[in-house]
Amino acid sequence: MFVASTKNGSTEYYLQTETYKTVTNAYNENNNFIEIWSKAVAAKGKLTSFRKDEVDSRKRHTLSTQGYSQYQSTMTKYQFDCLNNKEKRIESVDYDNNGMVLDEVGEGEWQDVIPETIGDALLKSACLLHALKEIPEDTTSNK
Repeated sequence: MFVASTKNGSTEYYLQTETYKTVTNAYNENNNFIEIWSKAVAAKGKLTSFRKDEVDSRKRHTLSTQGYSQYQSTMTKYQFDCLNNKEKRIESVDYDNNGMVLDEVGEGEWQDVIPETIGDALLKSACLLHALKEIPEDTTSNK
């Protein structure tokens, strides 16, 4: 499910709706959280700027850029707390165009989602998906 793209249009973000599930988390044992994978890929015709944006970002954060000339996508598993507008990265994996892993990042901390960001769009979309899945099916029949 398409969610958003970056302002320069080089990166598109999708939720992998088939991976959606609710989980209970130690952060708040009485609340169910959404857990879902997202995918970041180059927009059509924007592969060069997509790769350049990722390399530039990695350089700013003093991370290795080895292999990123062939960067293809990032898969990230998130947990979302819709009630408190928070997100937590569970894991994130960058892939090259041959499906080989370029980098992996483990679990992060719960953090507030900043309004009008890609994270905000992912949260809102995941929470909408959650709300739609919580609607009971109509069990009445027209006889």
